[in-house]
Amino acid sequence: AGDEAFRMYAIEAAIRHYQNGLGTTDSGSLKHVYTRLGRSHELVDEFDQALDVYHSMAAAGREREDGELELIALTESAKIYSTPSPHHSLDRARQFSDEALDVARRLENREAEARILWTRSNSEKTAGEPELAVQYGDQSYAIAERYDLKEQQAFTLNDISGALLALGDLERARESALQSAQLWRDLGNKPMQADNLQLQAVIAMWTGEYEQALTLAEEGYQIASTIDNLWGQANGNSWIGIAAAELGLFSRSVEAHEEALQLSRQIGIDLAVLFTGSVLALTYRTLGAMEKAWKTLELAQSVDRDQFRIAWPVVWAASARLHLSVGDLPAAREASDQSYIDFKLVGIAHITDIVLIADAEVALAEGRPDHALERMDELLKLAEQAGRRMSVPEALMIKALSQRALGDTESARKNLRDARQEAEKHGSGRILWRILLEQSRLEADTGEATKAAAMAAEAKAAVSGLIESLNEPELRQSFEALPDVQEALAS
Repeated sequence: AGDEAFRMYAIEAAIRHYQNGLGTTDSGSLKHVYTRLGRSHELVDEFDQALDVYHSMAAAGREREDGELELIALTESAKIYSTPSPHHSLDRARQFSDEALDVARRLENREAEARILWTRSNSEKTAGEPELAVQYGDQSYAIAERYDLKEQQAFTLNDISGALLALGDLERARESALQSAQLWRDLGNKPMQADNLQLQAVIAMWTGEYEQALTLAEEGYQIASTIDNLWGQANGNSWIGIAAAELGLFSRSVEAHEEALQLSRQIGIDLAVLFTGSVLALTYRTLGAMEKAWKTLELAQSVDRDQFRIAWPVVWAASARLHLSVGDLPAAREASDQSYIDFKLVGIAHITDIVLIADAEVALAEGRPDHALERMDELLKLAEQAGRRMSVPEALMIKALSQRALGDTESARKNLRDARQEAEKHGSGRILWRILLEQSRLEADTGEATKAAAMAAEAKAAVSGLIESLNEPELRQSFEALPDVQEALAS
């Protein structure tokens, strides 16, 4: 009865049935009941209860001298400590993984060995060690493939994709995601189908396929919603928010990110609070809603820095840009420097753009266009190497502004033209109007009045469309009040 309820995602009923089955004395049945009971609690984000189940399972294994029972319990505990749950702890994840790996190798249990190596891979990924994550993941997959362990192959391929993305290996990340997607469909695992769709959305974002990213993230969110998977809903909303913002659908973006933030706080996923809070703060900044931006950033800053150093460069970068918006250059420089230092320490590729753009913006405001140009060249080089298109239009625009400040008008004109083409190609409404405005300014300053007027008209049309799409009167009012928006509308 418990298995049938679990299969139908009737989790409360499954938990009751599995609890009733803990009295069995059969070793095989006891392993199954304990494992499914713990997993059921995880599916509804009850991590305290899940850990209690696994700790009891380990104790029962030692009492019965059942190494397999203890092994499963250690492995499942390590998994919870290794992922962004409320109990995330790198030290405990490594400790439980090492203990479990010793037991697995002693028992010559290859399935468990593959699972433990996958868990260790996730620990290192969350800790900001993507190279180690890939090493452990490759070891896990090799064992799973050799012994035809389909579910473990799916888990390892799915999660190693994120580590590969962090290293900038876009092609292998995409290949791993698509391989695992097929396995999840074959296995009928809905929670992981949702997770994988959101992973594919991230990859689509990287390549500038924002419409596709939005569709994938929304599909993953819908699957997570049908099975009451709050983490899946929070994760889906996070990527819906980013894709929608890039498309200039700011109301959709804010709605999704606010829900993601609320769900992440509700279930205690601090890493998601940190990342989503920082990105949402930047969206509010884009809309001129500075009070909301600061309040949202404060939520991100409440997350422990040592525990989640992988994403703290994003917090510092958001802080730098908010300080810049209110004219506090010293605070902006301090935050940007810290962002860059932390970024170099963790070496995570998918936060490159946020960090380098923030530093370049601050440098321009300080009157250091050479430094801003250097940062944008660094970003564009890394993007080209990884096949990443996200943020390329903005980077080209900032590069052009740096070149204008250095007196290189023709190079600036070319880069603004390239920035426009990139933005139009990928439908990046967030940045297109600003590029058009900068083109108009450059042409006006060089005596090309006709070209300037034509580009100003296009900038006005683009920004008017963004205003029209804003459903919230408060956000519409704050956006319209921005000086650059006022200039675009006046043309």
